Parts: sequence; C-alpha cells; structure tokens
Amino acid sequence: MVFCAASAAQTITRLELRTEPAGARVRPFESIPVQVRVYGKVGEQEGRLRRDGAQLEIVEPNGGWLSRPFRFQGPDEEPFLEEYQTQLGRIFGELTGRYVLRDAVLYTAPEQPGTYHLRAQLAGKQAELAIIVDPTAPSLKPREKVEFPAEPVSLDPYRDLAEHYAP
Repeated sequence: MVFCAASAAQTITRLELRTEPAGARVRPFESIPVQVRVYGKVGEQEGRLRRDGAQLEIVEPNGGWLSRPFRFQGPDEEPFLEEYQTQLGRIFGELTGRYVLRDAVLYTAPEQPGTYHLRAQLAGKQAELAIIVDPTAPSLKPREKVEFPAEPVSLDPYRDLAEHYAP
C-alpha cells in the first residue's frame, strides 16, 4: 500500500503577526506569545495556510528575546484551507497540523521601556509587529495557585549561626 497525501500547489500572499492577548503591550522582563499566520492560495481558494518555518527577528538591538518556535496554545478559531485532495491526505494534514505545526514564539521584553518591532519573513513575504514595553501594562503572569503561610518563628538557638555560615 502506497501512502499518498498529495496537496495542491500553495502560493503565499501575506503574513500576519498576532499576540495573545491582543494589543501587544507587555511589562519589562515579561513574555507574550506571538503567532505567525500565513495566508495564501491553494488552487483557486484563498485563506489561511497550514505553514510554519517563518524566520523571526527583533529589529532593534537589545530589543528582547525570542524563544524557539512552538505550536500556538491560545484560542485559534480561524480554519485552514483544505490543502489535501484525498481523504487520507486530509487526515494526515489534520494530524500533522495538530502536532507538528510550529507557528508561535514567546517574546520576552527587555528592561528598557519603549516600542520594539518584530519582523517575520517566509517565502519572500514579510510582516512586522510593534510591541510596546511599558511598566504600567497589565501583568501577563498567571496568579499563584497556592499561597504559603509565613514561616513560623524558629526557637532553635543555632539558627542564626547556621544561616550565616550555610553555603
């Protein structure tokens, strides 16, 4: 049995960068996920393509850090174009998109407030996103799930000595 998942020819027309949550405001040293969405044509249809591999860079020097690509974990309701022509190919496309597609990175903001730009490039197409690093932005860190009570006062007479000389 020969496995065939032939797909129609794809043409990329544009890229989009989006953040979750929308707005692209982040505090210094906090991270925000950035998703790269690829749009184009498959045959006569136009829409979103199941593609990854975009090269991302921060335009400004010392403008923060980018993680390795990963599959976007946030809400993503926009469907992909039907790329595969056979039923087996459609199943293959759904599975590979669910587990192989790496269309997002984490942007970690630098200490200095300001506006920093991300640039994505894929197949000759380019997109840019301005991210505002602002200390007054709402925090994106999740709240702690468990709060520990204060440490009880120690009655050990050697505690201060141990704390002082402990490595």
